[in-house]
Amino acid sequence: MLESHREALRQIFKLPRPTIRETAIFSALYIVQAIVCILALKALYSWLGWLGVLWAMISAVLALQPGTAQSLATSVVRILANTVGAVVGYLVGRYLGDGLWQLLVAITVVVIVCESLRLDPALRTACVAVIIVLTANDGHFRASSFERFSAVVMGCLMAMSVQIVTDILRHLLFTKSEPTPEYIAAAAPEKGKQSVG
Repeated sequence: MLESHREALRQIFKLPRPTIRETAIFSALYIVQAIVCILALKALYSWLGWLGVLWAMISAVLALQPGTAQSLATSVVRILANTVGAVVGYLVGRYLGDGLWQLLVAITVVVIVCESLRLDPALRTACVAVIIVLTANDGHFRASSFERFSAVVMGCLMAMSVQIVTDILRHLLFTKSEPTPEYIAAAAPEKGKQSVG
């Protein structure tokens, strides 16, 4: 291993780390959120008779982040990436087939599209999506593309919903309410009267 790689690894482990308590709280919260997403998606897909629950679960688990803004950003990137991957996979599969050279063409097109649209964070996910669409399709590119895309959207929406509810509950349960200025002004004379007497 090169010395530069060793130094990069050392720097990763020197980064400031949260305390054990913070890590334990985050881990417990993530476990609960992931379980809720998985159970809700499983029930929803079973009830509707839809295919692709596996991709929905994966998307939900990947989209869950410590805060709503981070979950939203991750969800948007996943949806954009899977849109590019699913569309390119569908078009290449439909018009060129699903062999090895077609897969290589599709990967090339996905990279060019993502770079053209400045979707750098979506690049790897889009490449994974096109691989899945072209290799796990049973000859039905349209169904495979739509199933993948809709499952990612459902998974991300579920993660966002769970994240929003979690943030609301956390705010209601753990945020100490500050006394309003009116309360302070009303309480001040009472305090003064008691100290005089």
